[in-house]
Amino acid sequence: NYYKMRNIYILNGKDWIVTGWWENQWAMGKSIEIGEMLDAPIKTVHAEVPGAVNLDLIRNGMLHDPNYGLDSMLGEWVNNREWFCDKTFSIPADYLGEKYILTFEGLDFHGEIYFNGKMLKNFNGMFKTYEIDITGLININETNHVRVIFYRSPEVYGQFGYSNRIKNIKSRFNYIWDWCPRIVPVGIWDDVYIK
Repeated sequence: NYYKMRNIYILNGKDWIVTGWWENQWAMGKSIEIGEMLDAPIKTVHAEVPGAVNLDLIRNGMLHDPNYGLDSMLGEWVNNREWFCDKTFSIPADYLGEKYILTFEGLDFHGEIYFNGKMLKNFNGMFKTYEIDITGLININETNHVRVIFYRSPEVYGQFGYSNRIKNIKSRFNYIWDWCPRIVPVGIWDDVYIK
């Protein structure tokens, strides 16, 4: 994971997990009725980054392959949930530096970034790179945790509608086109690393 020549520690891989929530459920904390945090309605499953929550759910048997018949319609709920994408990792002692920058090259679409329990940044836009200084938060040769929370995807027009009214830059064809069913992706679609 550590590329010494470039001073980059790659966080990509198949060791991420993803959990799905109703909108704002995770943010409410403990339930008033039972005094405990409610369970996530979409259980935690293994995930891969770069990728998409949709693909993780297919790999874990929670969604049908959208390429068959009308099965794409069975996954239209995915972008209407909020998702935690989590990774726990340890950076080796020889990865010492004066400054550490957590970098996300592609997040789809908007939400929050946490590192070791601290909320670092709100993000918005799938074609932006986010660089965050984590120098004071990183643990060298100990456990670290990164969490990206994805809010519900914005609703934009696909092939049909008034494109001049669209205010978000998110791939429109995912919302339906004559050659593509509605499969609105959510997740970390490009590289994640610490430099």
